[in-house]
Parts: sequence; structure tokens; C-alpha cells
Amino acid sequence: MNTEQALHEIGERVKRHRLNRNLSQKEVAERAGIGLASVARLEDGKGSTLANLIRVLTALDVLDSLDAFLPLPPISPIQLAKLHGRERRRATKKS
Repeated sequence: MNTEQALHEIGERVKRHRLNRNLSQKEVAERAGIGLASVARLEDGKGSTLANLIRVLTALDVLDSLDAFLPLPPISPIQLAKLHGRERRRATKKS
């Protein structure tokens, strides 16, 4: 899936959630505190800011689905052993 396809798919899913809740784009925009054009662009797959996507997901009461979309990755056992209980803060440079 390329970027354009992903944007289109996200827009379609947002639109389905909105329609399932019987809300107009204007109502979602008002609830999210953004412009109507921003909601329309998001649903059309023409892009949006991450902040606007989060606002729309919150307005649709589906932000909790973010965990299913992008779960928190576990720390690998090797990294855990290297860290000795310390949390990793930086990536190492590649040689």
C-alpha cells in the first residue's frame, strides 16, 4: 500500500464511522473544533494533519481504537538485558 492508498483508506474508514453515527461533516467539524474543509479533505484522502485526525477520531469516539492500529511495541529480551532495567532513550548510530 502506498501513501495515497493509505490516505484514501483512512479517509474511507473515518467516513464510515461518521455515517454509522449519523453525523454530518459539519457536525464532526464542530465537535472536533476544526473546519469543514479539513474534515472533507481527510475523508477524501487528500491529507490532513495528525492533530486534525486525532481531533476527528476523538469527535467520533474512536480514538481508543488507536491501540489496535498502532500498539505499543514490547522491548525485546536482548534490549532488556542490555539496558539492565534502564529505559532506552536514544537510537545507536549506524556505522
